[in-house]
Amino acid sequence: MTFMNKKVPRKGVFWVVGTLVIAGLIAAGVMANQASAWPTGPKSTTTTVSKSTTTTAPTATGVTLTVHNPQAEIPTGAATALAPRLTDLNGKKILLLTNGKINFDVVLERVADKIKEEYPTVEFGRMKPADRWNLTDEQLEEIVNTYDGYINGIGD
Repeated sequence: MTFMNKKVPRKGVFWVVGTLVIAGLIAAGVMANQASAWPTGPKSTTTTVSKSTTTTAPTATGVTLTVHNPQAEIPTGAATALAPRLTDLNGKKILLLTNGKINFDVVLERVADKIKEEYPTVEFGRMKPADRWNLTDEQLEEIVNTYDGYINGIGD
């Protein structure tokens, strides 16, 4: 085995690698016994938090951590029924709603072309949200009063 055109004895390589592995294992063991960043270490404490509370618990090092529960409250009101599916697209007005991503308008046009092949009397409208994500009240009103359905996509 050569290293930079010099012979390195195999025994020396195994000794260095073995020493590094052992040192890493020792370091991991020492760090696991610390309570700061290792919640499963022997000195750490675990606190169960209900859905809507914030708990503060002192750690073994005297540092206070505040834990916030990220769960959202689920609304318990009556469910809103989905709109019925369109049984046929012929004679319908469909909105192509772009999300502002590069070339998404091109994708929507290709989708419209394919739909038009199957349903020749379908009409398409085009719209882009006012600030990329949110529709204005006027845009929502137009969608409800003008279109039978819409096509939208989200993603990168």
